[in-house]
Amino acid sequence: MRYFYYPFIFCLGLICFSCNTEKSQTPVVEQPVLEEEEIPADSDNIIEELDEKTGVQIPTIWHSPRLLIQQLGNLEDKIIANIGAGPYGYFSFELADEAKKVIAIDIDSKAIRFIDSTRLLILPPSLQARLEPRLVEPNNPKLRFEEVDIVTIRETYAYIPNRIEYLRNLKKGIKDGGKLLIVDFKMRKLPSGPPQSEKVPLFQVERELEEAGYKIVLVDDKSFAYQYMVIATKE
Repeated sequence: MRYFYYPFIFCLGLICFSCNTEKSQTPVVEQPVLEEEEIPADSDNIIEELDEKTGVQIPTIWHSPRLLIQQLGNLEDKIIANIGAGPYGYFSFELADEAKKVIAIDIDSKAIRFIDSTRLLILPPSLQARLEPRLVEPNNPKLRFEEVDIVTIRETYAYIPNRIEYLRNLKKGIKDGGKLLIVDFKMRKLPSGPPQSEKVPLFQVERELEEAGYKIVLVDDKSFAYQYMVIATKE
């Protein structure tokens, strides 16, 4: 089922973008050519990946969501908070295929509305209740006490204000022994991705997690070409 999500959401996003463009009366201004390090993270976050089972090229993200999910273990009875779920909710839909429940968290109301409407279109009725879009504030993930088993933060960590305080607050929403997965861009020069000023070095992520009281159990900067991955647990 999950192989259907990427092309459908990608096309639906393009349709919504086209509709909004047609309604706008703003004149089109030619955009300057950006240097490699100035390319926004979302500008080409989709590349083609060959699905080995079907032989079909499908849009996917730079890192494999299936590899990330494997690192999280069996999710059948787990509740997951996916922080930074927008703009289209790709990873949230992947997780909803595996987990008991997924809370798709974002600070962008448009992203939350898109994810909410899309889940009703592409998820079967039996899975729709598994995905809950939740609008939050930049400094507050709005998780109830020990509400989730796992938190994922993908390509969003650099934009979180007061990160150590945020991580400490986040711990309250994670059950004892629960996991926190952080995936973000490497500091080296990349063909695509955010500018250097919008990246956080891996060593700094590790330091901030430890200062916030987490135990780091996995650090991986080899599996993905553009990103590193860190998994920590609530102590």
